[in-house]
Amino acid sequence: MNSFLIHPFEQIGKLHKEGLDYVAEKLNPKSTPKIDEINQLSAEFACRQWRADK
Repeated sequence: MNSFLIHPFEQIGKLHKEGLDYVAEKLNPKSTPKIDEINQLSAEFACRQWRADK
């Protein structure tokens, strides 16, 4: 396959979807999430991308 046919941001899109899925599965469905909780879960996901042990 020619390299110019490969979308350069495909991996970013995949990680974005994984991050959304991670946050969505960790949120409590019985309560309205607070922005601090969403920020914390987003940070956890981002840290896991750099260090698998955290």
